[in-house]
Amino acid sequence: MLQLELKRAFRNYRFAFVTIVNFIFALIALFYESKTELFMQFEKYKQSEIFNLYISKTKDIDSVMYVWPGALLSFTFNVVLYILPLLCVFPFALSYSKDIKTNYIDKILVKTSKKKYYLSKFIAVFISSGIVGIQFLLFSFIISALFFPIDTVFPTGRYLISNVSVLSNLFYEHTWLYLLIYFVYEFLFWGILSVICLGISCIENNIFMIAIAPFVLYFFINSLTLWILGKWEFSPKEIASLPNLRINTVPLLLCFWLICLLITIPYWVRCFKKDKILED
Repeated sequence: MLQLELKRAFRNYRFAFVTIVNFIFALIALFYESKTELFMQFEKYKQSEIFNLYISKTKDIDSVMYVWPGALLSFTFNVVLYILPLLCVFPFALSYSKDIKTNYIDKILVKTSKKKYYLSKFIAVFISSGIVGIQFLLFSFIISALFFPIDTVFPTGRYLISNVSVLSNLFYEHTWLYLLIYFVYEFLFWGILSVICLGISCIENNIFMIAIAPFVLYFFINSLTLWILGKWEFSPKEIASLPNLRINTVPLLLCFWLICLLITIPYWVRCFKKDKILED
């Protein structure tokens, strides 16, 4: 059952569409923002007499991290963080509601148990949404690595990672390990946010309302923390990026994830309900 749900999650035009969108954003971030700022600057200093001195003072210019949007104050990355709540749910998070409306769920439950279907659906939504959530960072990193190697990263004001960021020392001492944790974190964040569509599908039939539910929750808490509390570092948009996650915001992150999981309770109630669910 899980294999079938995963196949449905990834072999559809919606997943292909969001993949292309993320790839385009990655190209824009690297060949517009980074190229304008770095490549022209690099060529300028390469031809100057103080090139060697310049390189000695900015050794990280040869590092992929110097151009990777995930480690920088990138405008494009900020835009992506605004639209990811919508992109992540588009491929498969709405499939449970569609299964009910098309009576697919009644047909599939003849062939498998209800628990297997619901658990497989949850896992498939979580995985597909999580992968969409890391696509921009992954694509931009791969493209960046075509031009710059991963080398020792030196502290500089250019990076988004600061001394108050979680695992900041790891970024400079073990960059590969930090990257792995970064991708896992983003995968978890967007996967957990997107599964709330399953819970909303149990109490709402309107597909549009279900689709924007993660977006509404994301920006409601974002507005609450920014405009009422005046704490930008507490907003979901900030903690959605690992470099912006601080030690004092970790409890807020866990609370945010808990809220998302609590919203899925109606889904699990249906899963463990003994009588068969009939939908008109």
